Amino acid sequence: MHRGNFAAVLTTKQWGYLTIPGLLVSGEFDIQNPSFLVQGQPFTDSPQAFQGWFKYSPVGGDSAGLAALLTRWNSNLQKRDTLAQAAWVVTSAYPSWTAFDLPFAYFQTGISPDSILVAMVSSGDGQNFNGQVGSTLWIDDVRLEYATVRPEIESFPKISAVFRSAHISLDLPENLGKCALRVYDMQGQILSEAQVSGGQRNVDFNAPNGIYVVEIIGSNRIHLRQKLVCLRP
Repeated sequence: MHRGNFAAVLTTKQWGYLTIPGLLVSGEFDIQNPSFLVQGQPFTDSPQAFQGWFKYSPVGGDSAGLAALLTRWNSNLQKRDTLAQAAWVVTSAYPSWTAFDLPFAYFQTGISPDSILVAMVSSGDGQNFNGQVGSTLWIDDVRLEYATVRPEIESFPKISAVFRSAHISLDLPENLGKCALRVYDMQGQILSEAQVSGGQRNVDFNAPNGIYVVEIIGSNRIHLRQKLVCLRP
């Protein structure tokens, strides 16, 4: 065990002709319909990262999923909007206890969530009844992390970041001032840091194709936090 005497163990099983993944999720079963899972719990805060410890033993190239989503009900569209997400698809074996530290990527600013959905699954495509029987995910010490001094999220007009070739192209307002730019992988590890300032600027970032989180912070304000997909030919 990572700490203490207990941990959650999720294993993909065969039930009749269905492959059922091990699933740990925040929510509850509808008493009137026990097969229907109501996902999410009331939540109104803005954490910085989703953290914990895990081990994973996949079978036949299987993958696991770790995710936390902050959502809010959209009464106009009658659906849930995802305001922020911290997620990782685990594609290889981790035989020893390993820490995960997944930063939240905020897609909308100035809006508070009303719910949080935390989900961990032993087979990533389990919702479609796909996976490998026997794949096992161990989970322990799951928590939400907040900055010691929590920066407020402040959205500037016309601020953006996109991947171009071997760099990140930024469009920053002239009055932004000096800021720190950080690029994280989906495990929460910082891959690149740089100082940026007002006006458009290119920042070198030559990394493999994948999904990254870009964050720009200045004067205790998060001016930008978003996911970027790097796809080079």
